[in-house]
This record gives sequence, C-alpha cells and structure tokens, in this order.
Amino acid sequence: MRISTLALFVSVNLFFVVALIYKNSLVVDMTYEKQRKEKEYAALTSSKGTLEQQLYAMQSKKEIKKFAQHKLKMKPLRLKDIKTLPA
Repeated sequence: MRISTLALFVSVNLFFVVALIYKNSLVVDMTYEKQRKEKEYAALTSSKGTLEQQLYAMQSKKEIKKFAQHKLKMKPLRLKDIKTLPA
C-alpha cells in the first residue's frame, strides 16, 4: 500500500512537470508567432500608407491631366472646339 501510494504520487508529480513544460513550450511558440504577426502587421501598415500616398498623388488634377495627355494622347479642349446642339 505504501509503495503504490508513493508510485502514484511520483507519477502524478511527473505528469504535472511534463504538462508544465509542454505549456511553457506552447507559450514560447505563441510568443514567436505573435512577434511574426506584429512584424507583418507593421510592414502591411507601412505599405498601406505608401499606397494611400500614391493614390492621393494620382488623384490630383495635375497627374490626371498628365496621364490623359501622355498615355491616352488626349489634347486640351479649347472653347472654340465645343459645339452645342440645338434644343
């Protein structure tokens, strides 16, 4: 009886030690995963800021005019080129 109680006590304590080691390894793994995700988030946030700046720059009237004249081969519209339709 005394030996089986001692064996049970040792095995339960050993189980808790193994469980604690496993829990700590999971915490370390999750910490590394969190760091990777935070780094990825920072990179994506930076990229988002850069893309927003490019979008705002492309939406300016000057950039639109330059795009229309160079890429689309459009010419500025003069008043004498405007024709009206009779009503």
